Amino acid sequence: MSNIKDSQLKYLDGLMRTDVTLLSLVSNPMRIYPIQGMKDPAFPYIVHDISSVESEFIGISQGLYTVNIWYANSKPSGIWAIKDRIITLVDYRSFTAVDGSGNNDVYACRTWLQGEEDVVEPMEDIWHYVLVFYLRYDRFRDISNIVSR
Repeated sequence: MSNIKDSQLKYLDGLMRTDVTLLSLVSNPMRIYPIQGMKDPAFPYIVHDISSVESEFIGISQGLYTVNIWYANSKPSGIWAIKDRIITLVDYRSFTAVDGSGNNDVYACRTWLQGEEDVVEPMEDIWHYVLVFYLRYDRFRDISNIVSR
C-alpha cells in the first residue's frame, strides 16, 4: 500500500509546487515537506501526508490527505490565503496514480475537503492551520471487473 501512497503524495506535492499562485504565497523555493517538517524551518511552510483508512467496500480504498500550514506573522490573512489556494487546488480533484510495486496497478483517485481547523499555538504570531481531505482510490482493474459483470 505504501507504493500507491507514495505515488499519490508525489502527485499532490507536484500539484502544489507547480502552482504559481501558491508559490507566490509560500515563497520561493517553496517549503513543502512530506510527513514531517525540518527542524526550525523558515516560515511559511507546509507539511502534508496521507494515511490509510479501512474500507468496508471491496475494491475501494480510502485515506486522509492532511495538510498542515505554518505561518509567522502578526496577522492571519497570509495563512488564510494559503489555505484557500490549497483548497482550490485539491478539493474535488481527480487524478490517476500508479502502484509501482511490480504489478503497476493504476488507480483512479479523488479528493474532497472533509474538514479544516485553526490550531492555537502557544507562541505569539505563529499561525497553524490544518486541512483534511478525504481520499478515495480504486484500481481500474477492479472497476472494470465490477462493471463487466
